[in-house]
Parts: sequence; C-alpha cells; structure tokens
Amino acid sequence: MNIYFFILLLILTSVSCTIQQRDNKIVGSPNFSVQNTIIIDTDCSFLTDDEFNRAILDTTKMYKLNRNTSLQIQQAINRSFYEFETKTRGKSDYVLAADTTLFGSYFCMGKLDLQSSVNSLIIWNYYGISPLSERELGALWLLNIKDNKLCSAIHFLFFFSINDSIYPNICVNNGVFTYNAKELGAPDLINTSIYGKIEDFKSKYIKQFSTFKVNENGFVEFTKDKPMCR
Repeated sequence: MNIYFFILLLILTSVSCTIQQRDNKIVGSPNFSVQNTIIIDTDCSFLTDDEFNRAILDTTKMYKLNRNTSLQIQQAINRSFYEFETKTRGKSDYVLAADTTLFGSYFCMGKLDLQSSVNSLIIWNYYGISPLSERELGALWLLNIKDNKLCSAIHFLFFFSINDSIYPNICVNNGVFTYNAKELGAPDLINTSIYGKIEDFKSKYIKQFSTFKVNENGFVEFTKDKPMCR
C-alpha cells in the first residue's frame, strides 16, 4: 500500500477526535502576591451566568470608566503580566511603577455574583479598530476586589472582537468557570507536495482547559469540575 495513502487514511479515520487535557497554566498567575488598593466605583449591573456566557460585547451598552479608574486597572494588568512572566521565565518586561500612559479605553461589561464579599468586575480593554480586519479589538478581564484590595485578575481573551461571542472559550456555571484553549497536535506527517496544506488534514487536536472558582477572599481556586462549555 502506498505509504502516503496509508497516512492519509489514518488521519481521515481520526476526524473529530479530540483529546481534552486539563492544564491550569493557561490561566496564568491570577492571584496577586501583593494586594494593592484599587477603588472602582461603577454603575455596572449584575450579569446572570447566561448573560455572561452568551454576551456579544457592545461598547454602547457598557459603562465607560474614567481616566483615574482606568489607570488603576492598567497598573493592575501590568502587575498581572509582570507576576506571570516573572514566575514563568524569571523576568518581565512590564514595569510596576506608576504609568500615566493608557493602552486603550476601559469599560465595565458588568459584575458577576460569585461571592457576597467580593466585587467581581468584567472589564473590557478596548484597543480600537484593527487596520487589517477593520474589527474593533480588545481584551477581556475579570477583576476580583475585596475591601478595595485587588486580589486576583484573570485574562480571558486577547485581541478579541466585540462582534464575537465569548462562548465557548469561556463560560461560568454556578460560580465555576471553564476556560478553553485549543492547540494542534500530531506531527507533520503529510507530504504537502501531494496532498496540499497540512492544516487541511490535521483533524486531531488537544483541547486544553481549566476549571476554577473565586473564593470568599477574592482569590482563584482551581477545581476538578468537568468542562461546562466545549
């Protein structure tokens, strides 16, 4: 049997084969080693689980935060990346000192009722319109604040268009989040000169996911729950 035909047959028979793999590293380092003061007074309304899961982000329906509040959030985001990079590679390019430069605008999409003593805000960091796709892009965050102290920050999506839904990348069910991330698997076995692009035949992939909740102190705790959104 022709070796290329045999390899193609193996790949075709593995169509829709998905390996689910729990990996909490995809969430980064959400809990802060130092809880800095952050005071955010907003008129954001509470979101139900379904409203959060199915939301299409719309800046005209969100609460735009003032410059002082936005600066506090920007510094918190810098700290989040700083602690993650320091933990993973021993150093970071992010500066923790006060920075008066804002990276885009900040909006509050809403609040989640995760713990009665924790203010859990869904924050949209709006960058602007992409010159390549002409789509509005930004990043989505969850900030958990207790007693005006920022305890944890979760980076949900990066370079995400407000024209898209966050589901099934992220969802929440009864206080437990599922965070999905896909990664292609399997080596490059196809002779592209015969069968074309490798991507056309790679049907097998690893779906990395993590499940977690926010505890009564505002910190993220990883759980062993099954993924709720796929």
